Amino acid sequence: MSTAGRRSGSQSGLAAHHEAIAAARQLIRLNNLNEDAHRRLMRILDAAGQRGVALQQFKDLAKLLKEELGVTPDAASVALATSSVAIAGPRSRTRPSCRTSAPVAPPRRHCLGAGRIGQT
Repeated sequence: MSTAGRRSGSQSGLAAHHEAIAAARQLIRLNNLNEDAHRRLMRILDAAGQRGVALQQFKDLAKLLKEELGVTPDAASVALATSSVAIAGPRSRTRPSCRTSAPVAPPRRHCLGAGRIGQT
């Protein structure tokens, strides 16, 4: 496939994500306490590579439910947010640190026969 073909394909995929995000947000505007609509939006955002926005959506949902109903998000919403956090690392744009918390000892050198008296 040509570069132009790949670009137009990714642009159409991006447009589909934007449309799906807009539709999910419209559902939330119609009933902002609908957890299913919030989860749908979180899944779409996650699929679009916007994990941070998806997690913020969960936090907003949790705050809304607490303020309006005095409850916490249901298990399905929590599981979705937890899975987004668990897999956020591989797609994140930050580079992982190569440092470890504990110092690493230098490798030991093994010399067979070294230090043995009377052997050549």
